[in-house]
Amino acid sequence: MAKLYTRTQVDIPVVVHRAKHEGPTLLVMAAMHGDEVTGIEIARRMLVALKRRPLDRGTLIAIPVLNVFGFLAMQREMPDGRDLNRCFPGSEHGSLAARLAHALVNEVLPAADVVIDLHAGGAQRMNFPQLRYTAGSQPALELARLFDPPVILSSKKIAGTLRHHLAKTDKPYLLFEGGASKQFDDLTTEEGVRGISRVLMGTKMWDQEPRSPRGAAELSNSSWARQLLRLAGYHRRERCRSEERGGAGVRERSLWQVLEQGASPLQWAGAVREHFTRGEPRGCDVPYREGVVGIRLDPAWIKGRTSCSVFGLCVALDRQIQYCLLLRKRCGISSDAASRAGSLLSSLGS
Repeated sequence: MAKLYTRTQVDIPVVVHRAKHEGPTLLVMAAMHGDEVTGIEIARRMLVALKRRPLDRGTLIAIPVLNVFGFLAMQREMPDGRDLNRCFPGSEHGSLAARLAHALVNEVLPAADVVIDLHAGGAQRMNFPQLRYTAGSQPALELARLFDPPVILSSKKIAGTLRHHLAKTDKPYLLFEGGASKQFDDLTTEEGVRGISRVLMGTKMWDQEPRSPRGAAELSNSSWARQLLRLAGYHRRERCRSEERGGAGVRERSLWQVLEQGASPLQWAGAVREHFTRGEPRGCDVPYREGVVGIRLDPAWIKGRTSCSVFGLCVALDRQIQYCLLLRKRCGISSDAASRAGSLLSSLGS
């Protein structure tokens, strides 16, 4: 692809598994952002699984590390400081990021029928395992349901992203995201491997029927809650309780636990403690009818900075035990969603 400053040649490994019989072509790629390593482990485990059990039909193309330059430096961006996922469709004579995007678009994507892009939370954020599909794409939504993650999110097209480019070609594009950058997350990895395996079965690339789906929570949007700004979609003007001060962001609960007790209408997302006083930490709350889909990991919070990402269904992850889906009558969750939640809990409890 290019050379490092030391004149060392840098190549991007591409692994192809082809079956004897014709079938669809699935592209699985990871580390578009170089420090999001969980997807690399998901791709590795899938390649190991394919060695043990070859495809029955079709082709799987795997790019375990797309942004090799960022991976070597363990940073999100390319060496030119650009976000690769804002450079599509790229340019043959542009920046390094644009050239890599151009090479992917012209040399790899034409061969793929379906694209699964593996990501993790960036900028000190830990995300709940989720699958995002392009809003309005029914084929992508059907594949997302086949993948069967805990959460399915509809995402808008943003100029320069791979999603925006593929929307013009009508190729289904799924973006799986979970965990945090610069660290592996076993539960996210297991969800990714399980989902891709289900896609292989559902598209007959593996001659095996997938198990009955657990039932994903399908959501139309999510937003990052700020300490001072009102959360989108509130019926009341609720605010995070940190009010006018920043400080050290602290949490007394494990990473993915949610408040499940008392009649309090609030779900604690964390607290802010001032560095130079002996006062008690002040909570940073979100309405109980919202659910946490991702939280910040960095310890320093300043006024107006986001502390957690929320969506309109109470879903959270307990890393110690199972996925926990909390339902309350006041949440206004439909009976269909409740039944999906029940099947999710029963399948995870087994």
